Amino acid sequence: MQLRLHVAWSGQTEFDLDRPKPCMHMYRIVLAEGQLADVTTCFNRDLLVSQWPVLRTLISKTVRGVWESAFSELQVPELQPCAASGWLSRRWLPLGSRTAASRTP
Repeated sequence: MQLRLHVAWSGQTEFDLDRPKPCMHMYRIVLAEGQLADVTTCFNRDLLVSQWPVLRTLISKTVRGVWESAFSELQVPELQPCAASGWLSRRWLPLGSRTAASRTP
């Protein structure tokens, strides 16, 4: 896939989407720099959802928050302490309820 210069303005513009790393790199660039037309042209919904747990660590908190707020399927469960066992458990939290106090170090 060849990205337009307004999206990939700072370097690589061509990506082999059959290879995981270049594909992930292209998605990261479009998430950060793309416009609506770029997102609708470049993204595959199922691939985005399956790669989101890694992609979300490669983009800014602001971009991640916008995408997770807009698409509930992109929200990742947050680890919460389980008082009974002392282990961490996964619990889905709405984005608005995530506070510093509810996060596990």
